[in-house]
Amino acid sequence: MTMHPQRELLQIVTDGKVIVQDTGRFRRILQEMTHPTSQFPRLVHLIGTTVKDEALRKLFSSSSLGRKRFSGAVDLHVHSPSSSADNPLILLDSDPFTKPQRRNELRSYGEAKQHRVDWLLPSTCTVIDVLLSRFLFLFTDVILLFSHDFASLDDAIARLGTWTNIGSASTLPSTVRPRVMVIVPADAPEDLHIDALLLGRQNAMTGVFHSIELFRWDPNGSRVACDLLKDSILRHAEEMLEVRRSNGCLFSATHLEGFYHRALRHTTRSVDRPFDFIGATRLGTEVGEDYVEHVSNFLKLGFELKVPCVHLAAFIASCILMDAYPPRMHSEKPFPGINLTTLTRDADFPPHIIFHSIYRSFCLKAVERSAASAISGALLCTLIERQMVRLFSCLTKYTTPGHLHRDNVCKRPCDWSRFRSNKTCLYCLRSRPREPLSCGHRVCDTCIRRHGEEAPGVEEKFHIPRCILCQTKGSLTAVLQPMTASISILVIDGGGARGIIPLEFIGLMQEMIDTPFQDLSDMDVGTSSGGITIIYLSILRWSVRRCIPTFAELAARVFSEQPQQPRWLGRLRDMARCAVFNSAYGAKTMEDALKEALEDDRPMISYHPEGFPRKRVIITATEIGSRLCVAFNNYNESEAVSKGRGYKLLGDDDDQIPLWKIARATSAVPGIFPPVEIGSRRFEDGGMGRHNNPIHLALAEARRILPSGMEPDSVLSLGTGVEDEAEDGAKEVSQRSRRDVIYNMFRNFFVFRFFESIMRSTDGEAPWREVFYGLDTPSKASHMRLNVTVDGPLEITNVKVMTSLQKTIRNQPGIREQALKSLTGKLTERFYFVLDARPTCEGKYYRCQGTIRCRGDSRTVALDLIRLGSANMEFVTDTEILGRLTVDSLREDFCSHCHRYRKGVIFHVPYLTEKISICIKSNEMRRKISGFPQSMAWFVDRQGFDACFGSPDHGIPGRLWCATCDSRRAGKRKATGVSQERKAKRRRV
Repeated sequence: MTMHPQRELLQIVTDGKVIVQDTGRFRRILQEMTHPTSQFPRLVHLIGTTVKDEALRKLFSSSSLGRKRFSGAVDLHVHSPSSSADNPLILLDSDPFTKPQRRNELRSYGEAKQHRVDWLLPSTCTVIDVLLSRFLFLFTDVILLFSHDFASLDDAIARLGTWTNIGSASTLPSTVRPRVMVIVPADAPEDLHIDALLLGRQNAMTGVFHSIELFRWDPNGSRVACDLLKDSILRHAEEMLEVRRSNGCLFSATHLEGFYHRALRHTTRSVDRPFDFIGATRLGTEVGEDYVEHVSNFLKLGFELKVPCVHLAAFIASCILMDAYPPRMHSEKPFPGINLTTLTRDADFPPHIIFHSIYRSFCLKAVERSAASAISGALLCTLIERQMVRLFSCLTKYTTPGHLHRDNVCKRPCDWSRFRSNKTCLYCLRSRPREPLSCGHRVCDTCIRRHGEEAPGVEEKFHIPRCILCQTKGSLTAVLQPMTASISILVIDGGGARGIIPLEFIGLMQEMIDTPFQDLSDMDVGTSSGGITIIYLSILRWSVRRCIPTFAELAARVFSEQPQQPRWLGRLRDMARCAVFNSAYGAKTMEDALKEALEDDRPMISYHPEGFPRKRVIITATEIGSRLCVAFNNYNESEAVSKGRGYKLLGDDDDQIPLWKIARATSAVPGIFPPVEIGSRRFEDGGMGRHNNPIHLALAEARRILPSGMEPDSVLSLGTGVEDEAEDGAKEVSQRSRRDVIYNMFRNFFVFRFFESIMRSTDGEAPWREVFYGLDTPSKASHMRLNVTVDGPLEITNVKVMTSLQKTIRNQPGIREQALKSLTGKLTERFYFVLDARPTCEGKYYRCQGTIRCRGDSRTVALDLIRLGSANMEFVTDTEILGRLTVDSLREDFCSHCHRYRKGVIFHVPYLTEKISICIKSNEMRRKISGFPQSMAWFVDRQGFDACFGSPDHGIPGRLWCATCDSRRAGKRKATGVSQERKAKRRRV
């Protein structure tokens, strides 16, 4: 047997507290196997010291075993002759007398993970005893306990008693417990029997061990004796293989490693709770209480439409199979090359066990909530379980469980097209739907990836050609957020007629690029006039050239000019109208103008046949009677997820809110316009309180949405003017006030001053300063605010100044440079990185190979960036140059077949957990691409390289695989020598 130079699997450390260090050895032995996903190992555990080491050398000989053992470790080996077999032999060996080491005695491993022990150690056992009985024995088939290495045979048997008292953490059937072979000296008495040694403790030990037997062996004996022992070990291991298969827990090497890591984490946290094997496969994809709501919604629809319960049960059953048995789960159909006569679906977690362990309790609650008197919860659950078992038997006929679900829905004699819900995705019953199909049904992002086919030309663009529920009609084209990219945020203040200012800023930036400005951000948040601007740009996707005149016309129509009159008289008139009609301006003119521009019944979430890039849009408003800001959103998020966050998300439930009503709600300034009623709730302007610049809300929601460990790429905040506070300006106002004696008299009254403050209360600078000055220095570079100084008072109804405001922006010093800087950053953030494979350890560094990709119209984005930045730009890390970004390099990096930007890169990191940044460098400019700084460990986790039990998106079955891109990546692997690359590339840049 050829051993890896590293053999240690676990190290026990004491540093005030006990720490168990996983060296990463288990993952490395997978590399020694030929096909670990379809190999099902046998695991033999040798426990002892000197004689145990001698037995390991003689039974599974290797010269490397003569190397001095590093004390305090549990070792792991794979038997090389069996590494390519269907059932490779994995060997564990441990010292039951090992004591924790000091930290300075540890050996360093690149992928080592430390787990602090959270429990107090009982006085009757040691740390290694707990790890053996509660952790390592979970996966062991055969235990060899060498009594030679104990003070006496009684001591060895007593150690078995200790492990029995600690107990097993396994939730697998009791027959799936390790078989123990107590190895005793060959000259042990002939009448020595295990029953006499156990002294009546056999029943207690069966909960931890399948069987216990004695085996006489002399370490100095003949080769025949060694062969007899080895044959006995392998016979027990083969029998345990069959036991595991018949009980649905024959784990592949890949799954065994996955369970190993989860069980280690579980054991160091608790020694009281059992280890749930089924639950461990669902870490990160747990079924929660929201599942009750989704199943209940489906059942209510079914009962209302008088659909037979057997059809409802079959639909739920195939949804559960789709959720519970994704590809790569311990349930997958046999791999190519596996003998179907020896591997059946009996080797899986049985569907009835899965149903009872995870789903049944939720289904019972769902039936109770659906108020279905026609059927009991227990009876419907029985129907679901039976349908699951029936469908599970057919699973091997389908490519993925998603295909089985589609076929099951199609074969049912039921008109599923009548089922409609804005609360539940009716494709999976697991989450709220996001995107509408042309037929009106909605689906969640996960189902788009499960059932969609990726289209060429644009990253993450998926097409669903036919609705599962309608069967013959209904399609969808959607562009989703890449899994490894972060988001860029656009925030626009409110300001009434001064809302022309941010539109002019956007117009100025649009003139510099060909990429539509709305494609440069992923989350747009606006309030009042800023909310209306966001609707124009991001919901309706109007060009800036169309938005500016439309907004100007709307403002002029709503804030219609009055005959020339003194200012005090105008204010008194507005106050009188407000006192009588609850507003200075009527609602009809505003509503008519909005209905004309936004269509009378168009909802915020609507079908787009072109498949625009997915972005999240939030329009803020204030609900009367509540202190919380309300966030209308186009991604159909509910209030529940925002509870306790200081704001309320409001998506579509059963009634879709017309877009014009949302625009009306966000702009209903108290005293200016009356509130608007939406259902039974009344809303007013979203800029009340702290949210006229809704940057706090935008950042809070972005951090809720983004995966753990990721921050927004950038924030661009657009203001609606800052009042000039210069001394001469104040003097001018004072002189004007003295001339207008009556105005000066009225302005001292509270009511007059209060109304005046409403007309001018649109300060967005204070929230911006709160955010900006709370950032660290590196983060400040990615946060920018554009605003303009305005002469005179900041009134929200004065439409006369709109033209002059537009000219002021163009003439303000430095504004073009600020706009250019913001655009360069936003274009850079369209690029993002994807790992092609899990990084590999090469000496002192990990070799990371991946591709830099680009969202949206990547060619236009790249050309815009080159034109604004420099003709000669480079992708770099802190230590390596990865490649060029030039007009010439675009010809090489754009694939002629799939028409996507794919730049292959290779770089090195000393640790997977170390955060790095990939940047675009040009002269003195250096900007991070999307998602950085980030560690490669984060990419490994995010992309699911360690998701051995499958992922909710089923690995994206419709993913567009381009042979040209694959061959180019393969060519880069061959062309790049490790030593050459380090010499040529590893330098400070």
